[in-house]
Amino acid sequence: MNFTTSVKRLALVWTTLLFTLCIAEAASAETFQLPFGETTLSFELQPGYCQADPQYRFDQRWLDFQKRVTAESGTLLGAFIDCDSLSKLRIGQIVMMKRMMMMFAPPVDPTEAKALQTLPKSQVLSGIAEQFTNGVHVDYDQATDKVQSAIDQLTADTKSIPVDIKGSTPSLLKKTDKGVFAALITQVQMGSKQGRMASMMGFAVVQHHLVAVTSYRLYENADTIKGMLTEVETVVNKVTAANDK
Repeated sequence: MNFTTSVKRLALVWTTLLFTLCIAEAASAETFQLPFGETTLSFELQPGYCQADPQYRFDQRWLDFQKRVTAESGTLLGAFIDCDSLSKLRIGQIVMMKRMMMMFAPPVDPTEAKALQTLPKSQVLSGIAEQFTNGVHVDYDQATDKVQSAIDQLTADTKSIPVDIKGSTPSLLKKTDKGVFAALITQVQMGSKQGRMASMMGFAVVQHHLVAVTSYRLYENADTIKGMLTEVETVVNKVTAANDK
């Protein structure tokens, strides 16, 4: 069982969300809680993240956009942006988000759902890692179309902003007894803005359900990927420890 449905659908949402760092230019770690099926998912993020809150106009529009581009790719459980950028965006300043993290419940087909209930966690994670080892295809044309459509809806009363997304195949970086971790670097252009975006995805099995932790940053060098791997692996470990009783 290699969980093809979950990995392939999330590969698309993984790509479409990268560009959202470009739509605009705490002292201690905080514990968050998110609805997760019939229970609540508890986890801790490193200092500096704030949760997107729909009571703020910017957050509501931004979350609405995420739901448009991820509608067929899983359930968005929560979204987090670096507090410095978010505080400025909420008052209308045009800044680039430095960091963004999201947590998803990936879609699973009936066979995969049954496997999650019966297979050992190690076997589930091995199946996901195998998908990345064999190569996960990312349809960048489809990703560009989904983002373009969402932007056109968001800017219906203004001039459309052209988008172009290009990249390579996601790379498997690490597999542990807690999760599977893969990275992707993508070239994104939106209007006159362009840049290289880095993303990291960590898959975990929590209470017999798949959870995906995704992190996004502007790519600077190899240290960007190393830092993201450390961050996402830490979150996956904490999510597993706090919830997989």
